[in-house]
Amino acid sequence: MLRPAFALVALVALCAACRTTFSSHTIESQARLGPGGSVTLDATWTAPPPLNLRIDNRGPGRVKFTVTDSSGKQLESGECAITARTFAWKRADGAVKIELAADEKGAIVDYRFASQQGLTIQADVTKANSR
Repeated sequence: MLRPAFALVALVALCAACRTTFSSHTIESQARLGPGGSVTLDATWTAPPPLNLRIDNRGPGRVKFTVTDSSGKQLESGECAITARTFAWKRADGAVKIELAADEKGAIVDYRFASQQGLTIQADVTKANSR
């Protein structure tokens, strides 16, 4: 019975070491998009990639997203129904632009960025409630 207890102690110690080794800087916010509304998020970070982004679409409509790097190259695009999507871009060079656009029903979108070091987010919500 001593070996399983030792394995458990070793596992807890390993988890604690990993937890202290990898620090994360996070920024969380929410965009309330009216019918046809959109938001543009510019993210920059000083750490090596990846930048992680989680999008939670709270509905009622769908949200289209497009992600481009600093040179304008599209990294990813698609549609997010009422689900959560998690992304990690390793090819990005320290800056990405994320465009979120709601359909005719509008949507409430929670987003969370995480990076291992310095992280800044600038959101342009001027079209959040426009058609």
